[in-house]
Amino acid sequence: MKGTPHYRFLVSFLTRAILILTVTATVSSLIFINRKVIQQAQLVETQLTALSGDIQTLNTDYQELSYESHLASLNTYSIEQSKQKIEQEYQKIKSEASSEKLQEIEGVFTAYKKALDKIERNTNQGLATTEIQNQIPSWGEKFLNQKFDELLNTINSSSSTLDQEYQTLLAEQ
Repeated sequence: MKGTPHYRFLVSFLTRAILILTVTATVSSLIFINRKVIQQAQLVETQLTALSGDIQTLNTDYQELSYESHLASLNTYSIEQSKQKIEQEYQKIKSEASSEKLQEIEGVFTAYKKALDKIERNTNQGLATTEIQNQIPSWGEKFLNQKFDELLNTINSSSSTLDQEYQTLLAEQ
């Protein structure tokens, strides 16, 4: 039976059928693996896109914080300059003033120093102090024009506002 043409045809057919089934199974496996690889690549691409967005957001946030820090430094420098001018004038007026006027000046100067401390405290806590900081040059003008009562009222009002904002912050924490 091994040598018959029918047997050879059957062996040849079965060999080809096994080969076709093997090739089909291999191709199917490769197609399945290829789909899985494509899915994984798409997942990695999606994650990479998300990470790129996060990095861009972090860079933007860092730039904004750097800018805000720079503005805070400029404001602090401006306050220090104003403080030095007023202190110089204070020393000048102090040396020339009568004792009653000197007490009045010292009261204003004490209130002024407390207000500056409160501005620094609130600024360090992240509270907005720009509006009050913008008033400081006018305080200097009032001081130079010796409008001490008006100046003291303005400083005390600003100090009160700073205290209220700070107390509100503490209550929220």
